[in-house]
Amino acid sequence: KPFTIGLRRLDLATWIEVDDQLAAYLQEKRRLYAGEWANVFGAEDGTEDAQREVLTLLADDLPVNHAAQYVRTGNSMRILDGAFTVDLASAGMPPLALAGLMVQEDLVLMRKSAEGWRLVAASLCFPSAWSLREKLGKPMHAVHAPVPGFTEGTRNANLIERMFDALQVAQPVMRWNWTLFGETRLYHPAGGVGLKKHFGGDGIEGPITLRLERQTLRKLPASSDILVTIRTH
Repeated sequence: KPFTIGLRRLDLATWIEVDDQLAAYLQEKRRLYAGEWANVFGAEDGTEDAQREVLTLLADDLPVNHAAQYVRTGNSMRILDGAFTVDLASAGMPPLALAGLMVQEDLVLMRKSAEGWRLVAASLCFPSAWSLREKLGKPMHAVHAPVPGFTEGTRNANLIERMFDALQVAQPVMRWNWTLFGETRLYHPAGGVGLKKHFGGDGIEGPITLRLERQTLRKLPASSDILVTIRTH
């Protein structure tokens, strides 16, 4: 089937993925923060506590489940023997942005409102042909609008809303998503329509890259927001 939700239960010991590309991903995030900040980070007012909740969860998880790569000393997270360091108490950067600098995943916060689940904050360095600036603040059906069969009122859009409503703190889940692209760069924001979004022109020329996204959904215990992590391969 071309479109399935494909959820499975997530073992929190495997919540975050770390592989031999960790340094390259973290370096690319730092480059994008420096040059594309307004395009890769956004947050609504009132999300600060939820952002800090995400930062705390990651700061607690990484030294335990990935001790070979992460060492925490007080408010300092040393990554890859000090190749990267994140000041967890830094006031110069939003908490969710700090969290994003520690992992290969993009981090997206969704919040329940009268309009449904809305995208209220994100560190999104590796988008698959979509724009955070365009989607920030919008409900989920608007975020997914370009995907066939997921617009407002469709069965798929309603199914995802119900899935988010039913998600429990003690039962995080994961799924996989895939797309075909005409290049391998991780930062692929929105541009054009149809094939132009993925291949840069009206036709397909040259190699085709299979782009995989490992997505996890975790309901945050304090804020009740839902954190979506997106690990792009």
